[in-house]
Amino acid sequence: MTPPGTGDANDQGLPGPGGVFLDQYVLLELLSDSRRGAIYKAKHRTMGRTVAIKFLSDEAARSKQFTERFHRASKILALLEHPNLVRAHEATCQGTTNYLVLEYVDGQDLHKLIKTEGEMPVERALRYVMQAAAGLAYAHDQGVVHRNIKPGKLVLDKKDTIKIVGFGLAQIDKEGAIGQEDDAESLTIQGQVLGSYEYMAPEQAANAKKADQRSDIYSLGCTLHALLTGRPPYEGKGPTMQIVAHSSQPIPSLRKLRGDVPEPLDRVFAKMLAKQPDDRFAAMSDVIREIEPLLSLATSAKATPAAKAAVPGESPTKSQRSQPSKAAPTPPPAPAASPQSKLLVGLAGGAVVALALFLLIVFGLPSGEPEGDAKPPAAKPREVAQVAPPLAKPTDPPKLTPSVTPPVREKQDPRARPSGPRTLENVLASAPTTVPSTGPVQEPPAAKPPAEPTPPTSVPTPPPTPEPATPPEEPASQPEPSEQEKPTVTAADARHAVPSEKAQQRASQLLKETFEEEIAKAITPTAKSDIGKQLLAMAADINDDPASRYVILDTVLGLAMDAGDLPVGLDSIDAMAGFFAIDAWSKKVEWIAACADVAKNAEQRRLAATKAFELAKEADAASQFEIAEKLCKLAATEGKKAAPFPLMKQVRLLDADVTKRLAAFKDYEKALQKLAANAADHQANLAAGRYECFVVGNWTAGLAKLAASGDADLDPLATKELAAPSVPEQQIEVADGWHVLAEKESGSTAASLHRHAADWYEKAVPNATGLLKAKAERRLDESRAAAAATP
Repeated sequence: MTPPGTGDANDQGLPGPGGVFLDQYVLLELLSDSRRGAIYKAKHRTMGRTVAIKFLSDEAARSKQFTERFHRASKILALLEHPNLVRAHEATCQGTTNYLVLEYVDGQDLHKLIKTEGEMPVERALRYVMQAAAGLAYAHDQGVVHRNIKPGKLVLDKKDTIKIVGFGLAQIDKEGAIGQEDDAESLTIQGQVLGSYEYMAPEQAANAKKADQRSDIYSLGCTLHALLTGRPPYEGKGPTMQIVAHSSQPIPSLRKLRGDVPEPLDRVFAKMLAKQPDDRFAAMSDVIREIEPLLSLATSAKATPAAKAAVPGESPTKSQRSQPSKAAPTPPPAPAASPQSKLLVGLAGGAVVALALFLLIVFGLPSGEPEGDAKPPAAKPREVAQVAPPLAKPTDPPKLTPSVTPPVREKQDPRARPSGPRTLENVLASAPTTVPSTGPVQEPPAAKPPAEPTPPTSVPTPPPTPEPATPPEEPASQPEPSEQEKPTVTAADARHAVPSEKAQQRASQLLKETFEEEIAKAITPTAKSDIGKQLLAMAADINDDPASRYVILDTVLGLAMDAGDLPVGLDSIDAMAGFFAIDAWSKKVEWIAACADVAKNAEQRRLAATKAFELAKEADAASQFEIAEKLCKLAATEGKKAAPFPLMKQVRLLDADVTKRLAAFKDYEKALQKLAANAADHQANLAAGRYECFVVGNWTAGLAKLAASGDADLDPLATKELAAPSVPEQQIEVADGWHVLAEKESGSTAASLHRHAADWYEKAVPNATGLLKAKAERRLDESRAAAAATP
């Protein structure tokens, strides 16, 4: 250590805390100072590298907790090496002075940027959130949870790159990641709130030990809100009110605050801020997958010079509000018509109308057909894209390399595609939505049995060209088909059939000739994973050759299985399902099970079990109960082999819940079958109506069934609601009915009833007055709180 006053005067720099001078570094500038420590800009004497040096203050050094947290952050940063994470160069103690040498980031944090510039454009906010998500995804893979994500921890450098800082509160989840010395005493005290209240997840506020990567997802969602609106999502007076707001207040809508926020982004934001961790994205990689296409769209929209038309009811952005509106030039006013000219115009118009009526009577009404024998050309059915021409002469299926596990392909008719598993969406699509009932509800015809599924390769026939409107004197010859009768084109209809075996063989030969050397050299798991990622990116650009695209994605599955890289394999299945008519869920189950079968150690089995559990939660949320049950069984089986498996308890709980939901779903299917035979079956209506309303939340379909159930409570209440009351007194009466029923129920059923009651109270509040309004507002708060409090 060089004492003050010695050495080259030009190389002396500033004195550090306590007058300290460092041997290797020259302190150039004090960047920040607080009770816990100071951060200096410094320069390495020999290497010339500019760094930031963080000193622990004497006051903080006297605290064992702060000292251990300082050294813990140093060890955590030593684990991390990512473009979006600030790097640590070294940590040491010189005398009594503890300091940490960090990468110097020349820029400012996003909190200061928001304060100076206000809310950001959507495209810019998404760019910064995507970079932060990439850094956090990497940290999570290393077992590190940040626990303090907020705009102030995201620093923007001069190259427009986000750097995440502030790992002092980070938590290590990976076993042995920083040694065993921290196991003796946890730095997280039970009941202590660690983090920033405005951006903290509810479970972290309740117990910081329970924070995991989903807590960082919540905080990043709050950060996205701040970037787009200039403030965090919940604001309260003091920490306690802010914590309560995060756990009890409804998730705000970005679109209500920013009209230029697309609906898909609002949905992603809402899932990031779900109150329960299980309702959020399972991993930060899922967030990236959802935001990436939205960022591409936002970037394209930004590059488009045409101005976006204002949407009625949406508020403009701050930048739009600051710009003056450019009105179109007003044309010169037309000269006013004289009374004589008005009279002549009126007589001429009357003569024209009289002549038109005379011609209609003599020659008849127009039929809507073209003149003569010419008829409009018939609409051609949409053609399914054809398989590309042969790439090479057919040969036997080649083996790419002995190190690559050959993908297992099911032999099937290339023209057919699997119908997929039974899902709640499929059943609801064929379920009768109206049933006969008593009272004021109009009795519709008996429900028809569920329609047979469309053959896999059939292309929906386009709706007939509507006939021109006829005058009111003559009725139309054909009624306009209802919305239920109109054929719809779904994303699955546009997907390609799986290429034939011959087409796959030709593409496999071409792939072998092109990438045989690279694949043969990929021996280590990391190398196989890397080439799998490259092939996955290449497949995304192949749109005119389905066979090549399918074979490349299938090869990626083999490489990912050999490498034990489950995320890459699942990404490949998603890419395959987005282009080809395959059942993605079943494919994922089979592939993860295959990965578990070839697992070479407990860590790979643990990874397979973890990924199966994460997918089981996604399948459960998507009402794919049978798939979720299979994944739970798979996670439990592999978790036992990979002992200790910390998620085993959660797997058992999810398996029990899925089993109940699957049983309820099967009962619902049975009820629909009974309704197909007898639409007036009271018990079937009651069972189906309760499921659609209370479980699925599809009140539109379920209310009619409840109104025909004969139930003493539900039947009359559903009948009242179907009458669509518009008077506040009647709306509150309906809301009170659902509120009373909710008090008698429990669990998710009670929560669903409370939410529905809250919807009716909310409708009544704007037009209610006096005590009636006060009652509706009070009940509205009670219903929302009760619904939010239900797990």
